[in-house]
Amino acid sequence: MGHELKALECIELASPLMTLLNPPLVEADITKLQNESEAHFHVHACIWQCRAALKLLAKKTIVSISAMGSGKTMTFWLPMLCEKGITFIVSPLKSLGSQLSNESIQKGFPAVSVMAELLSEEPGLIKVRQSPSGSDHYSHKLTQDIQLSAFHTIVISPELIMDPCFMVMWLDPQFQKKIDCICFDEAHCISQWG
Repeated sequence: MGHELKALECIELASPLMTLLNPPLVEADITKLQNESEAHFHVHACIWQCRAALKLLAKKTIVSISAMGSGKTMTFWLPMLCEKGITFIVSPLKSLGSQLSNESIQKGFPAVSVMAELLSEEPGLIKVRQSPSGSDHYSHKLTQDIQLSAFHTIVISPELIMDPCFMVMWLDPQFQKKIDCICFDEAHCISQWG
């Protein structure tokens, strides 16, 4: 209940910003987001991270360029404190995708990492391994769970963005309403993604 109240306070903080064309970044808004970060993540968010998060909450398109290890993924997590929908993180690296998914779960957001090697040739089927020693099989369950918003964070490989399995979801107006944000991690590689 306490987290829901904090999220509501954060939404109230952001909602006046969402109605303005060029919202001013007020010091109080940044301080409030930093306090939310400390309460939920036990990390003091930097001013630039809060500014990026506030822009995302205002549904602005942003490009954030920052050095490796500077905490750019915090700009993915901060808006999730205020929004209940799905955040897609497009990542070209399998190990980074798993790391982002695990980090999201540790931060309290249900997550899944879906990489291209999980796809079947039949649309909608995704490979599932029941146990480390078990054999792989394909299932519709993961795509159904994604459509039903079972995950707050979905880390996806670039190959899947245009895959028929996901195109059905992207084109569904009801599913589109569930998407809060689409982030491209390692975006300096986009020209090589095809």
